Amino acid sequence: MIFIKEFLDNLPSIKPIPTQEKFENRLKDKDKIKAIIFDVYGTLIISASGDVHESEISHRNLDHALSYGNFFINGLTEEERNNITSSILHSFYQEIRNQQELLKKKNEYPFPEVEIRDVWKKVIAKAESENKIRVSECSHMDRMIFTYELLSNKIYPMPNLKETILDLQNKGYVLGIVSNAQFYTPIILNYFLNQIFDLDENILGFPNNLSVFSYQYGIGKPDVKLYNILTDSLEKNYHIKANESIFIGNDMLKDVLPAQKAGMQTALFAGDKRSLRLRREEKEVKNISPDLVITSFDQITKIF
Repeated sequence: MIFIKEFLDNLPSIKPIPTQEKFENRLKDKDKIKAIIFDVYGTLIISASGDVHESEISHRNLDHALSYGNFFINGLTEEERNNITSSILHSFYQEIRNQQELLKKKNEYPFPEVEIRDVWKKVIAKAESENKIRVSECSHMDRMIFTYELLSNKIYPMPNLKETILDLQNKGYVLGIVSNAQFYTPIILNYFLNQIFDLDENILGFPNNLSVFSYQYGIGKPDVKLYNILTDSLEKNYHIKANESIFIGNDMLKDVLPAQKAGMQTALFAGDKRSLRLRREEKEVKNISPDLVITSFDQITKIF
């Protein structure tokens, strides 16, 4: 899809902000590692907001995204358009909360994850029924959502991302992902890693059965179930035990803690101050430490 390329070709450069943290390396038997599993936002991808769930909320971003997706706002003045987009954003976040509550009751998951396309479909239908917007045959929901995400959460590939992943593949490591994400995340990664720009949600170089995205399962981090899905697949399909894998992520609570519970070795990625989440105020992580700390992405190829 050409609109993906148009946006991703012109992303403004973002550089990671170095951290001053110092840590002890506790990784043992690194030669035992057969699989390397990654978080996405804050690890593979720089996020200007620091986290995918901390994006900028802006009615102006939504106005641009609706227009780019060929949804037409029924407002003549700037004030009218602002009121409409603000109302739609309110409905959007309310619908997320509603769907999360339904998922909690239905599946008893403590950290439910919505499918953002289902949320937007309901929100857009409501706005159309209230005559706030006009939907036409040329309206494109995925295009609108993708645009809103890129406007709200500025992203850029982590330095040395492509080279590092290629090096690990060439060395024979099995690669995987566990991420709080939506459908646009694998699309973005495919572009950053492989210059593929279409709506395929499969990432070249990362097996589908080792690409665990929260939106696909209705489960969000830090639920250990996401990590168990990954480790079960590792053992079943690749005969790799959990402790023969290492998970690399930037968040002590959402990455290191549940990955350790799933039996994996862990590396804290401390390469960007914006996204480093030490969570020192959280009692759950006070007595745990990662096996390894990485302060720049190119260190990965030196370690493994």
